[in-house]
Amino acid sequence: MKKYSFALKAAAVSVSALVIASSLAPCVSAAERKYSQKEITAYMFSEDKKDTLSCLIYDDMPSVPYVSFVDYLGKLFDNDFSISEKGNGVYSVTCSTNIPMEIDTAKDTIHCKEFEHFLPIETTDADNDGPEAVYIKKAKNIMKGEVNALDLDYGKYNIDITAVDGKIYFPLTSLSNLFCDTYISAVYLNGEIYFWPTTLPEYFETDEAYSTKPRSKDLIDYTYNDLCFILDNFFGKPPKSELGKLIKENSGFDAYMNNSELGQVVKPLLMSSNVTDYYIGLLMLDNLLEDGGHSSLSVHYTEKMMDETESDFSKAVTAALEDKNNPGALVIARVLMNMKKESDDSKALVKLRTDAYSSFENVKTWKNEKDPESGNDAEFYIKNDTAIFVFDEFKDEVVAPFKWSLDYAKEKGAKNFLIDLSQNGGGSNMVVMYMLSIMTGRNDLYTKNQLTGNSVVSTGIVDRNLDNVIDEKDKELDYEFHFALLTSKKSFSCGNLLPCSAQEYQIPVVGETSGGGTCYIMNPSYPNAVTYSLSGFKMMVNGNGEDIENGAKVDFETAKAGEDGNVDYSNLYDIASITAFLDDYYSKVTPTKVLPDVYSTKSVDDSLISTILLIAIPVVIVAAAVLIIVFVIKDKKKKAAEAAETAETTEANESNEINE
Repeated sequence: MKKYSFALKAAAVSVSALVIASSLAPCVSAAERKYSQKEITAYMFSEDKKDTLSCLIYDDMPSVPYVSFVDYLGKLFDNDFSISEKGNGVYSVTCSTNIPMEIDTAKDTIHCKEFEHFLPIETTDADNDGPEAVYIKKAKNIMKGEVNALDLDYGKYNIDITAVDGKIYFPLTSLSNLFCDTYISAVYLNGEIYFWPTTLPEYFETDEAYSTKPRSKDLIDYTYNDLCFILDNFFGKPPKSELGKLIKENSGFDAYMNNSELGQVVKPLLMSSNVTDYYIGLLMLDNLLEDGGHSSLSVHYTEKMMDETESDFSKAVTAALEDKNNPGALVIARVLMNMKKESDDSKALVKLRTDAYSSFENVKTWKNEKDPESGNDAEFYIKNDTAIFVFDEFKDEVVAPFKWSLDYAKEKGAKNFLIDLSQNGGGSNMVVMYMLSIMTGRNDLYTKNQLTGNSVVSTGIVDRNLDNVIDEKDKELDYEFHFALLTSKKSFSCGNLLPCSAQEYQIPVVGETSGGGTCYIMNPSYPNAVTYSLSGFKMMVNGNGEDIENGAKVDFETAKAGEDGNVDYSNLYDIASITAFLDDYYSKVTPTKVLPDVYSTKSVDDSLISTILLIAIPVVIVAAAVLIIVFVIKDKKKKAAEAAETAETTEANESNEINE
């Protein structure tokens, strides 16, 4: 806490006139609240696709519309959600997954026996034009071990869930955040609702979200309550985050705010009607929230301030920064200095890498066509018997270049294949699964849901040769390289997951221990439509169920810390010493390869058809045989009857002749 002492003393003077609330902001009971019903325009991932949502606007909370739980999910997922009343304010919601979610509108609680499988997989996000992970077929999540239920108490945070005319209504932000692990958000701005994938830039104008107008009381109260709910329940609280530890120790974020020296300063800022004060409060929390790269409550406010210097918000923050009597100036200045240092460190590593690879042949570069300023999608280098594949983000666009580079290296007779993750900050775990399959044959990743304690195995059939067919050719695909992964402290999230997972199969890691980031990132939103970033409740774990926060410890270190604690990166990209290590390592170790028995000489669909035919053909044959037997029996019976009738006629005629 010492690092805050000077700022806290100064800040205590400026906020002395503010009243510190002793508890969460109160909420009027549902029975006493008055509302009006309104059809609000909803944009479905594009300004060209308009729809409507029937919303409740409460008189005491006009800044945040309430939306129907079922209607909202019906917009988000291509599925039919149904609701049934169980009595005493309790409702049950189900869809095609047949996993019910019980919502108690009297107690403002949620109960779901298997939350991980409540939602269908496919969303209606048709405008997310990035390539999908088509190289993973039949992807699914499998529960491992005992399954625990999810229980969430919104009432504890004075967030009201209501029922009107047989429908359940949530505040839009709370409902959007409940399912924000889908990476789709719904925000309310300028009287309209916008659905958008939080992994992409907003397609709508956001200036109003950063307005410097005074924040209304209902917005202030609800924003704080929802933030407390998110930090207590959805924040993954990774070991690196000091705030995560403090929330646990105090049994909640609000309790920490009320019981700590820092909270005496930050809480009034969060409850301020002044947007700049509010932003400074978020910045102060970010110092404690820091977990290596996933979490920041102020990230988009800071981006707005730096990227749009002529905006009213940026000017207001600049004015606060220039005011020497404003303690917030110290916080802002520290954040800017940290951002600059981080940027300078990254640039220095990039320069080291560029210089190191300058003697290699740059065989091919895949440019980022969507965002050229963010760097190339991938680069491929080769020299003598060593190939290097470089990429700084796990995204679908690098899968084909990775396969191309493997084939090229194999054709050229390369022995070593180094995957450079030294600047990789994470991305899609599906790309991790593909690369793991190529190196080790494995097709599974492990997750622990901290909300429920459930363990989940994510798996799928990997189209290893990328021909969009699952067959024997995928099984036959093999690269006998000396694989290795080059990491640094900048290798974060999925940039940490790949080396940690590969190490379980004896693939060596070189460079510097990777940076951790064991929690999957999530992007909740504030009620004013600004999103933020958090380490979420889904934790990446290894095959033993252990978190990977401490990173993949290197098998061969090329970046070493001096006596002063500073790391010397000058040899991080010493490829000559790395290749010498690989020669020695692979002379002693043979990495494990375990290819799942899911490939056959026919595609998955063909196999399914074959199975059906194998079952159907015998059934048809048996049925035909039965019909033939029945026909023969019937025919014999008919002939016997006809013969008997002929005999009777003959006998009768003979009798008549005798009588005559």
